[in-house]
Amino acid sequence: MKIKISIAVVVLLFTSFVYYLYTEMNGLPWKHAEVKRNAIVYMKQKYNMDVAAAGSSYNFKFKVYTAKVYNVKDASKAIIHVEDDVNFDDYGSFVGKQLQDDYSLVYWSAHIRDRLQKKYHDLFKHQDIDTIQIEYTYYTLSLERGLSGDKDQHGVLIPAKPKYAPELKIQLKTIDFGDHLLEQLRQVINDMVNTSQSMNVFVRAADGKEKQPNGMSKTAILSIEHDKLKTFQSIEELKKEIKRW
Repeated sequence: MKIKISIAVVVLLFTSFVYYLYTEMNGLPWKHAEVKRNAIVYMKQKYNMDVAAAGSSYNFKFKVYTAKVYNVKDASKAIIHVEDDVNFDDYGSFVGKQLQDDYSLVYWSAHIRDRLQKKYHDLFKHQDIDTIQIEYTYYTLSLERGLSGDKDQHGVLIPAKPKYAPELKIQLKTIDFGDHLLEQLRQVINDMVNTSQSMNVFVRAADGKEKQPNGMSKTAILSIEHDKLKTFQSIEELKKEIKRW
């Protein structure tokens, strides 16, 4: 009997320890369910948006639960993150934990990409390009912040434009920049300068065969910050901006 009790105690302690480690790394199951439920209510309250939960995650380093939701009327089902995280007011004072979302980044990334695709459809169809994305520096806004006052065709409130400049991020299939591609990029960049469009440009080629001393492959990269964009008169001028890292 004593042996059985001892074994039961050991099993109980081991199970408790495993559960503790699991919850420390992955969060509490009931908390995951709670943040998803709250996120659905939050998105309806803030944006008048009907969303469905697509999952959740837990950042064990900062003890933050994040619900992943999407607009049920959005055919692309773009993921919106709703975090249960600490928040600060405009003066930097701590106001406690609050739900916060990144819908502003999701909405305007898609909006700008669609607009660019219509204007530069040849660039988006270029055979050397693998992906073209519009990305922003990540941040979130709480319930009462980040609204523009406008609505979309479904009555969903449109978020205010992000406070940081977006980045036109292009990944190439090729290890080098072709002249035809550079000419199209030159036209896009010159248009940005002429229209005062504030956007970073980052183009990364596929990894090359040339190796660095540390064994890593060298990669051709074109990177221009939005405040350093200028008019390029030829692709030769643009080629001078390409670096290999």
